[in-house]
Amino acid sequence: MLGYLGLAGMLAFAAPCLAQRLADPGPLPAATAPTSTTPAALRNLEPAPTLPLLEDPLKALGPLPDPARFPPRVKDWMRLRGIGLARDGEIPSAEEMPGYVRKAGGGVLGSMNNADIEAVAMIVLMTAAKNAHEDLKSIMEEMKAAKNKDSRPDDGADELDSLRLQKTVNRLSKLTSTLSNLLKKKNETEREAAQNLK
Repeated sequence: MLGYLGLAGMLAFAAPCLAQRLADPGPLPAATAPTSTTPAALRNLEPAPTLPLLEDPLKALGPLPDPARFPPRVKDWMRLRGIGLARDGEIPSAEEMPGYVRKAGGGVLGSMNNADIEAVAMIVLMTAAKNAHEDLKSIMEEMKAAKNKDSRPDDGADELDSLRLQKTVNRLSKLTSTLSNLLKKKNETEREAAQNLK
């Protein structure tokens, strides 16, 4: 656990150089631009935002909807959609997420009301964030194992690993941010509804 937190600190400030940092505990090297051997899809990544690696990336968000309230068919769909969203595709904004879920769920979600669709959207994001967090831990472990196994430097592999790590961190950050914004929106709507009843 402490190893993950130490790596997370390095990741937040120099994700592209993490592989070098794992091998050399000296000062952090300056981030460098990707070389021409880097795949085009990875060349245009934005710098990784500061993101603390918690044991549970959702812990700070407070209470979230319980998937158990939905039928098995819907639970299976939410789990699979969350796994897919953790790894690929555009992550909708908080405003777009309920519409995205309603459209993607189609017949599985049937004629659910808006409150249930919002809950499904949160569960999909929650599942995606947990899966992205697991992916991040796996990548970090693979990088550590590769460094321990072979001490010879391989700058190309190090750079690709670092970019893969950075991409996963960016994705996890966007997922948790979208979920947080969706929760804020829900809380504001509930507050307004309560005030209107007074």
